[in-house]
Amino acid sequence: MSVLMDLNQERKIIENDLLRFLNLISPHHSSNTIYEYAVMPPGKAFRPLLVKAIAKDMNKEHSQLLTENLALYASAIEIHHSYTLVHDDLPCMDNDDIRRGKPSTHKQYGQWQALLGGDGLLIASFSLLSKMKTTKLREILALFSHFTGPKGLIHGQYLDLSHEMNLSFSKLIETHTLKTARLIQAAILGGHILAQEEKTTLKDAKNLARLGEAIGVNFQLLDDLTELVDETLSEHENDVNPWIKEQSKNECLEKLVKGLQLTDKLINEYKLENIGLVLEMYYSKMRNMLEENHGTISKHVQLDLLPIMSLLQFRGQHYKGI
Repeated sequence: MSVLMDLNQERKIIENDLLRFLNLISPHHSSNTIYEYAVMPPGKAFRPLLVKAIAKDMNKEHSQLLTENLALYASAIEIHHSYTLVHDDLPCMDNDDIRRGKPSTHKQYGQWQALLGGDGLLIASFSLLSKMKTTKLREILALFSHFTGPKGLIHGQYLDLSHEMNLSFSKLIETHTLKTARLIQAAILGGHILAQEEKTTLKDAKNLARLGEAIGVNFQLLDDLTELVDETLSEHENDVNPWIKEQSKNECLEKLVKGLQLTDKLINEYKLENIGLVLEMYYSKMRNMLEENHGTISKHVQLDLLPIMSLLQFRGQHYKGI
């Protein structure tokens, strides 16, 4: 059985590490405030918590060196995620004015400042990786750059902004896989590689990549589903939400159910109790939203949501005593 993390304590550690490393990478100039503004607070710190969780599940005893390497890697993941949000909010992309309950970075500082701030965070994430003291650094850099680069997260953003994701259900899932799941895969696989004393086997790498992909796609499909809480939907929501399109809503349901089942299977197979704990934090929020707005959401989708509710309802019980 794994040693369970205290999520609140780990989140505080992550926040302190982020502030420590942001101070390290920021210039001695008035522009340095943009970096902390864009990153802090890190919300629920979902992705860096996954780094810590997989490491705890793989290696109960952390040396001081491993602890610092994990701090650097988890911070790099969150800082890279923050750069994508800064750029995502720009007028030339999603044009969002609010992020995490406050004005988005470009609304607070200006567009060119936000563009450069995002660029700075992107490079800073790799700078933090370079500071890790491990023989596995080359492997980590290759993995991180593949998942976040032109064939990974960047391409997912392209499919989104070009509206190719709306052409078919398969394109939608490809976009979710690249834009959202790739960074989650990087968090899980990178944390596993750092924590494992021996080399990660190809079988384990493939299964952990499958787990990260399922979590990312589940994340987006649940997010789309919980967007349907209003009695009257916006024109934008009617145009883009796959759950209310006749040709894709059944595929959404089937994909989400299979994704939740696969997540459960792999977590139990690999005894990833801390990963399950982090997921429960997110899925409990989704479960509550679905329960509170069940009537409205069901009216929009015209589907039986019981299979999803059942999988989410008992998720916590699945992970106890692994």
